[in-house]
Amino acid sequence: MKQRIITGLILIVLASLWLTTPYPQFFLAGLLLIVFIGAFEYSQFIFRGEINDEHLLKSPSEYIKKNGWKPVLQRLLYSSVVIFSGTLLVTAATEKSNLDYILLDDTRLHQLFAEGSNILVMWVFILSAAWWILSAFLVLRYPKNSGIVSSKFFKILAGFIYFIPFFMAAGILRFQSFVTDSSIGAVSILSVMVLVWAADSGAYFVGKACGKHKMSPHVSPNKTFEGLAGGVVLALIIFAVLAYFGCYGKAFQMNMFALTVASVVTVVFSVIGDLWESLLKRESGIKDSGFIFPGHGGMLDRIDSLLAALPVFLITFAALDRILG
Repeated sequence: MKQRIITGLILIVLASLWLTTPYPQFFLAGLLLIVFIGAFEYSQFIFRGEINDEHLLKSPSEYIKKNGWKPVLQRLLYSSVVIFSGTLLVTAATEKSNLDYILLDDTRLHQLFAEGSNILVMWVFILSAAWWILSAFLVLRYPKNSGIVSSKFFKILAGFIYFIPFFMAAGILRFQSFVTDSSIGAVSILSVMVLVWAADSGAYFVGKACGKHKMSPHVSPNKTFEGLAGGVVLALIIFAVLAYFGCYGKAFQMNMFALTVASVVTVVFSVIGDLWESLLKRESGIKDSGFIFPGHGGMLDRIDSLLAALPVFLITFAALDRILG
């Protein structure tokens, strides 16, 4: 427990410095590192060796001796391709058209779907939304669809849809009005993170107290629909408090209906993100996705909910803000 607390405090400090930095290069470098490590951990569900990643950290020579170089090289290549693809998409988006809303003053996220906006960016997020709806179906019906989940090709393709929209959403949210007020983007991402953490806490305590109807008993027996409802309620309470103190004003132009709906949808899909990683680990017989954070597991264990939450929040809020704005 002591180790877990110390690691948690260090992660909070590092995450705060990373999110609030006024230097975009520092934020992008951190984001690339997060996605690369996450993709490398994810790749073990595709290219499995005889022993897991714990041995790779503790004794690289033993890991190589048991598994050989092939799975390591496959995983490094896969992670690199994910990073390259995400960077290529972001570069294409910023060079080909109208992503000025990232850096300009007085922006509105509905410009993501405005006339003349980048069609590539729009379809990446639409694909991401479709993916998370499919993930919900796969998670809630597991193991009836285990044949799909265990498919190597499916997992290779899923990894790209898993990480690239997250990478793009984090960049778009963080760099809102960056030139004039770099704090706006930090508030955007932090607000989503706070919602996810509040929902996770609410779901845990309510589920423990009165959870009866399991969401996916074969994936995560402790997650219940009662817990999900408790998580949504606590997240909305936190949301109301933050809104009351004006924390969302600059970042989201105070379109409260769009923001409220987007927050609820985000909380629900953050749970799906958590369940999806649990499904992959169960399918692969792996307890933790990694071991780089003592007491907390791996990078993927820390960001699984956010991989769903950030793109889902962005597309839901942007679409509603566009329709209602």
